[in-house]
Amino acid sequence: MKLTSLGVTFAFLFWDVGARFLQATTPMEKVAQLIQGIKNRVEADGMLEQQSYDKYACWCEETTARKANDISTDKAIIEESQATILKLQADTATHQAEIKQTKKEIAENLEA
Repeated sequence: MKLTSLGVTFAFLFWDVGARFLQATTPMEKVAQLIQGIKNRVEADGMLEQQSYDKYACWCEETTARKANDISTDKAIIEESQATILKLQADTATHQAEIKQTKKEIAENLEA
């Protein structure tokens, strides 16, 4: 009985070694596995980079649209401000003429 169990143990041991020998990969298979692993990592990195790029491109589009809107609004404000400045300059000139005329009238009244 000891001989039988010892024989069975050796049979399993050789079976396991034989199975590992049959599963052993050749150097070419190892290279192919390495290349496949690199390919998988490159594809995963590419997907992450694409996601980052898409997020950045979306930010650029939103920022460009917002800046274009701000520029248009500010141009309108500048035009409005320039018109107001011109009007106020004209009003100032008118008031200065009125002040000059009033001073002249006061001087005349004081002389009379």
